[in-house]
Amino acid sequence: METALALIVGLPISRGGLGIPRPVHNYRLDPGRRWRGVAEKGHYRCDLYWPDRCVAVEYDGELSHTGAERIAADARRRAALQAMGVTVVSVTRDQLYHPASFQCLARVLRRVLRVRSRVRCSDYQERQGRLRARVLGYERDMSDIARLIRFG
Repeated sequence: METALALIVGLPISRGGLGIPRPVHNYRLDPGRRWRGVAEKGHYRCDLYWPDRCVAVEYDGELSHTGAERIAADARRRAALQAMGVTVVSVTRDQLYHPASFQCLARVLRRVLRVRSRVRCSDYQERQGRLRARVLGYERDMSDIARLIRFG
């Protein structure tokens, strides 16, 4: 899902993407001496990272990010990254698959990355829908019931 998100974010607007500069995948952040007190680990890996902006995107999948222990560990991780000066944006499946939620996510990403929206084509929403359908693996003409069964 991180790769799908990177494609949707990094592809040009003419292809239905957000036109945001491409992130680095699995970027390694070392806390250094200054942040050893807040970091539980010797280093952190961010799903998507923009080093020039100190912005990380973490995809919170349903299977690997559930349960009290895992939620608490994720919260500690985010707190450590934020203490190190990293802006952390969490992304869920719902934000990727539901158009209205995705639009909110796009606004958040543009704001934290300080990137203006440069959409100039009238059929951008259609292009973005096609891109998301292709990258996320669903068809736009699929019935609501079939989509619910397939994706929950």
